Amino acid sequence: MARGRKFTKWRHIANGVVANADDVPYLGTFAQRLTTLLGDAEVEENRQLAFAASKQEASQRLVEIETEGGRLATLLTAGVVQHYGSNSEKLTEFGLKPFRTGRPRVVQPPVPEEAKAEPTNDPQD
Repeated sequence: MARGRKFTKWRHIANGVVANADDVPYLGTFAQRLTTLLGDAEVEENRQLAFAASKQEASQRLVEIETEGGRLATLLTAGVVQHYGSNSEKLTEFGLKPFRTGRPRVVQPPVPEEAKAEPTNDPQD
């Protein structure tokens, strides 16, 4: 996943937790930390662009941020799914897809043995 998409996903989950702080107050600290990391990532990305000479250092910091941020995003995702349930439509507020079951299969009635064995009366024979 590209960094931009990853950071967008992180921002979405963190904002969802903040917006629903009354429902999941125990995740607020983690969301705040992830938001801080997103700010750090933006600073580091800007620094990476501005200082070609220090690119390696900024890249290393971004790897550290991605590692810690990924863990926090996973923790927040698990906490939200645990709180609301994997089928809840509320998950869409956090940028998550609820588990949806497909339409039930239509079971075809079995064909009687007599119908299978009957020869066809095709006039072309």
